[in-house]
Order: sequence, then structure tokens, then C-alpha cells
Amino acid sequence: MTSRRLALTDSVRDRWFRALHAGRQPRIVRAALRFSVCWGGLGAGGVTFAAMISLTAGLTILVSLARAFLGDRPELIALIIDVVNDVVPALINDGSNNGLIPAATLIRAPGWSLTALVSTVVVLWGAATMMTGMRRTVRQMFGLGGAPLPFAMGKAIDLAAFLALSVAIIVSSALVSAVTFLSEQVLHWLSVDETFSYVLLQVAAVLLAGALDALLVALIFRFTARVRVPRRDLIQGMIIGAVGLGVLRLGGTSIIGLSDNPLLASAAAVGTLLVWINLAMRWLLFTAAWTANPPPAHVPVHPATVYASQTPNYVTMSAPHTLEWAHHPVTGTIIPKPTDPRFDRDRAALAAATGNGTANPAEPAERIEPSTGTAGPSA
Repeated sequence: MTSRRLALTDSVRDRWFRALHAGRQPRIVRAALRFSVCWGGLGAGGVTFAAMISLTAGLTILVSLARAFLGDRPELIALIIDVVNDVVPALINDGSNNGLIPAATLIRAPGWSLTALVSTVVVLWGAATMMTGMRRTVRQMFGLGGAPLPFAMGKAIDLAAFLALSVAIIVSSALVSAVTFLSEQVLHWLSVDETFSYVLLQVAAVLLAGALDALLVALIFRFTARVRVPRRDLIQGMIIGAVGLGVLRLGGTSIIGLSDNPLLASAAAVGTLLVWINLAMRWLLFTAAWTANPPPAHVPVHPATVYASQTPNYVTMSAPHTLEWAHHPVTGTIIPKPTDPRFDRDRAALAAATGNGTANPAEPAERIEPSTGTAGPSA
């Protein structure tokens, strides 16, 4: 009876491991697991908070620059308002959208103030903080959380990337507006049907914005995060990122347009901005996880493989014996012991897929790469 019960238990457990192994193979599942175990949602929230601080200071500088250089050019003020509202819907009130900031405050006498000077320091610090968070979280999705960049190089890259991204966003929005305007003139000159021309212009604007979003994703991955991605994976990531960001942009505009009440529209602008930035960061990080095409994560982690029942259950100098545990040399993250049958199954599958022969489950690997571990990200 006991042997039959043990055999039944082993059979059930083997079926469970087979189901886990099969369920973790699709790329979308592997990407979702990488996003989850690397705390993608938490990282997106931190970047959102830093982005809001940077955006607030940036608007202060924008207002001061407009007062100093464009105070007597209302037509240029209107152009700035259109570009800003294309990027952040209903942020500036142009008289038709019940935005947060009255446009009249931009048309004033020229001159800088102490507030503008202080906000310049704040926006640079906030921008560096935001880009540092974005860079680290994106690198984490690629399994590079334990390979940080040198501090000075990282900050220089962050500031340069912030300026490049800001210019790219504004230029892309202005470019879409310019192409739409020119296309309207050409179609009018060709006497194209008004309904057909409207649909054609909308499709062209969406495609152009999507192409620019794809380039933006590539810029973040390659220049900001310093990740060298194979071309095929990079193209997939650019397309997925552009589609998601385009849907979020159109959705944010629709949400703002749902309310005709000035109070609700103002609240919706702030709420939409927060939600939009957070969702955009979440999608960017998921896109990074998809682009990384990671191996299956060994989840859930069996407590015995990470010394969960011991005290201490982490690597510390206070307990010298923990230094002998397999851990990441930079972050100190514990690498699960290869005693779980899933490790053996995955090694055998990997060996068969790569043509290296069949791995022997009875001979566990002496070392597992940190990128395949399931512990949380580094600080």
C-alpha cells in the first residue's frame, strides 16, 4: 500500500511538473514571468512618480521661456499649445478643451524669475532620476540588473537620453501635425472626396506616429539602456511597443474628451496623465521582456532551494556560512539550488534543442546563471 501510494504521488508530481514545463514555454508567458519576477509594475510606478516631478518643473521652464521669447507672438504660443496638447491631451487650456493651465498665463511680459532658475535644477535632477529608473528597469527586463553601468557614465547617458527623448517626442508630434496639414492641402488641391480624405489623413497620421514610436522604443533600448538586441528581436519589440503606445495615446485623448464638465475635465487630465505614464511604462517594460526572449523562469520557487527555512535566509557577512551559497556577486541575490526536478527537465529540453546531447538528470549543474534565477531584482 505504501509503495503504491508513493508511486501515485510521484506520478501526480511528475504530471504537475510536465504541466508547468509546458505552460512556461510560450514566449508571451516567459515575457510575463520576467516582467513579474523582476518587479516590472513596481518599477513602472517609481518611474511614473519621477516623471510627474520632472514634468511639473519642465512646464515651469516652458512657461518662463514662453514669457521671455514669445510674449508678443500669440500665433507661436498657439503652436506651442497644440504641440503640448498633442503629447499630453488637455494639459493647456486653449479655450476649447477645459485644460488645466490657462493659455493666457503664457502670454506675459518677458523675463526669468527665481522660480524658473530653481525649477531648472529640479527638472534636471528629476529628469536624471526618471531616466535612471527607466534605464535600470529596462535593463532588469533583459536580465542585466546585476550589471550596472558606472555612475558617472550612467548619469551622463540619463541626461542625454532625457534631452533626446524630449526632442523626439516634440518633433514627432510637430511632424505629424505638419504632415497632416500638408496632406490636407494636397488632397484639397486634387479635389479628393472629403470623407475619403479625412479617413486617409487619419490613417497616415496613425502610421507616422507609430513609426516614430517604434524609433523611440529602439532609442530607449539601445541608447538609454545600452542593451545590444539582435535585429529580429529588436524589430519585434519596436512593433509591439509602437502598437501599445499608439493605443494608449488614442485612449488618453478619448478619456479626456468624454467629459464636458470643466471640473471633471481638469481632474481627468491629471488622472489620465498619471495613468497614461504608468501604463506606458508598464507596456514598455513588458515589451522589453518580450524583446529579451528570456528562458522559462523556475516559478514557483521551492522554499528548500533558496534556504527559506534557515536563519538568516539571505547572504550576509554576519553568518559566514551563507557566503558559500550560490549567489550573484553584485546584487547578492540567492540562486536557487538545482535540486528541483524542473531544473533537470529544463536542462534536458535545452540540451535536446541545442543539439548538445541529453543532459543527465542525476548530475545537477554546478552553477546556474543569475539571469535564470527567480529571485527579485537588485536595488
